[in-house]
Amino acid sequence: MSPSSNLTYLYWDASVFIAWLQNEPERADKIRQRLDEFPPNGLRLVTSAVSVVEVVFTAQERVSEANISSQNLSVIENLWQDPRILLVEASTPILRSARNLIRSFRANHVKLTPLDAIHLATALWVDKYIHPLEVVETFDQKWFDHQALIGLYVQEPHPSQYRLLP
Repeated sequence: MSPSSNLTYLYWDASVFIAWLQNEPERADKIRQRLDEFPPNGLRLVTSAVSVVEVVFTAQERVSEANISSQNLSVIENLWQDPRILLVEASTPILRSARNLIRSFRANHVKLTPLDAIHLATALWVDKYIHPLEVVETFDQKWFDHQALIGLYVQEPHPSQYRLLP
């Protein structure tokens, strides 16, 4: 895969996809506005394939177990078909890097979960081998608390410029 200078690469932690899919108040609007900033075919949303297992429920399913259905599962599956999204497999080198990150963070008295480590290792791998990342976007406070250890710029998704209300 060759890097494209016409694309902006953002790494999205699973928390962003969850907020988007579940239409979380305030967050979903920020995500939609953020996406609107990019021209068609101008954005690549990168995430680890482990996001597929973390992004489990639609907004309707979150409210009631009675709403769990194959139709809602189709909504989730369609999310991963979005051409802007690049799912990166958790390859052996990424998994070894994730393990090393867990050990490194622990040496700094910081607990890093395996899934967070896989996301971080994936982001670092993409930034180094695929295309430089503009930013890692997440709603997970742990990423902000330990940004110095992460080595990439981290922020919540938000539009560069907020829209004025009509």
